[in-house]
Amino acid sequence: MTSGSEIAEFSHTADFRRRRFLNWFPMGLTYAFLYMGRYNLTVAKGALGDLMTKEDFGIIFAAGTITYAIAFLVNGPLVDRLGGRKGILAAALGASLANFAMGGYLHYVTSAGRPEEAPLLLVFSLLYAVNMYFQSFGAVSIVKVNAHWFHVRERGGFSGIFGTMISSGIFLAFTANQWFLDLAKVVFPGRPAQWVVFAVPGILLGLMFFIEFGLLRDRPGQAGHEDFDTGDASSGDDDSAPEPALKLIGRIITNPIILTVACIEFCTGVLRNGVMHWFPIYTQEVWALPDHHMLRYGSWEALWIIGLCFVVAAISGFIASRSKGPRRGYLVIFGGLAFLAPFVQGGWGGLLFIAGVVGGNVAGWVSDLFFQSRRAPATRAIDEREPSPAPDQVRADRGREPVPNLGAPDRPVGPVVDLHVEVPPAAGRPGDQVQGALRRLRDGRVLHLQGPALALHLRRSHQARLRLPADVAAAAAAARSRGLPR
Repeated sequence: MTSGSEIAEFSHTADFRRRRFLNWFPMGLTYAFLYMGRYNLTVAKGALGDLMTKEDFGIIFAAGTITYAIAFLVNGPLVDRLGGRKGILAAALGASLANFAMGGYLHYVTSAGRPEEAPLLLVFSLLYAVNMYFQSFGAVSIVKVNAHWFHVRERGGFSGIFGTMISSGIFLAFTANQWFLDLAKVVFPGRPAQWVVFAVPGILLGLMFFIEFGLLRDRPGQAGHEDFDTGDASSGDDDSAPEPALKLIGRIITNPIILTVACIEFCTGVLRNGVMHWFPIYTQEVWALPDHHMLRYGSWEALWIIGLCFVVAAISGFIASRSKGPRRGYLVIFGGLAFLAPFVQGGWGGLLFIAGVVGGNVAGWVSDLFFQSRRAPATRAIDEREPSPAPDQVRADRGREPVPNLGAPDRPVGPVVDLHVEVPPAAGRPGDQVQGALRRLRDGRVLHLQGPALALHLRRSHQARLRLPADVAAAAAAARSRGLPR
């Protein structure tokens, strides 16, 4: 059971929630438009035909993917130093300019005579690699910013909401881009229009750059609100200096859990991209499906049905917000299904959007239910330095609050022991002072905290970066010196 103090820790005011919405919602739209400006290459391939062969498409996409992967090693530590706000602004502006460049070059090539003689493969490989370099700023910047605005126990459910917005970018990339292309053929009859699939994302990303420049802030303290303890592994870390990049990368590439997850992600990435990008080409060239088929670009011609589904979803959500118990859950699910229904006819992008929304929200629910929004075990892998406690100890500790580890990191991991420390009374309410300090620490469990009596479940694997009150630290050191295992 979550303690009352823990609940109060992220019981935010309505004003804070409104300001937080203005922070994360435009950022979610920005990342959706980044997807739109990333996967538009697949739509362009279908529209260009033999001007961009399947081999050319594979090489261009590979150039961007390799750049994207390597750029993370550079841009991750860079965002740590610059901040997430500057990172997402760099992503929006850089990807916008890169898309404008691809669209402008494509317009020039297709409008001039003999486009097949143009070095399309070389130029697009370079421009798409530049695009993907700036795209790599997006994900790390979102994590960096949202970590300061959401308590750890809010992140699981929120990740489902945010994931829904991100998944909409896939719909925009695969389906909406084609719809813009079809519209451009009507607006510019008899003229090449393939450049539109790059120009539209470029315009939207440029617009979001200016919106984010005015609204986005790295932390609540920069937006007129108080910063708060988010309860994650960085709690109590008052050192603002980022960890050296090489040291951090070394910890990552030598951690077997991280490497295992990376291998899994690599394999699933091959499968995901293979299906996402090559299946539309297959349905066009081998199955010869028409453009309005649900496995290609779909059709939203029956707008009244689509509008009705969205109205039903909105009404269900409104009623759910004022309901409690199982009824609320049923209404949320019904509203979600009503919202997703039109996307069945939203083409390949619509089907991918449905899969992303369902998968993201289920993952968020599982994270909240089983891992307290921490996405275990991967997110603990970098900081975990001790063996798991015995099963009986896990049962005994379940539901209790994280507290400090007073051991030293250079000592061997010792057994889990109970350390009872008497905290002398202090001015005001000493329990509040001590409990506030404990909440910022990483390992162990609070067994008892009432008045001046403090009992800690001590673990010896990690040195918490927090200055405890001198009397508490002295009492703990004295207790350890009386024979506790080292």
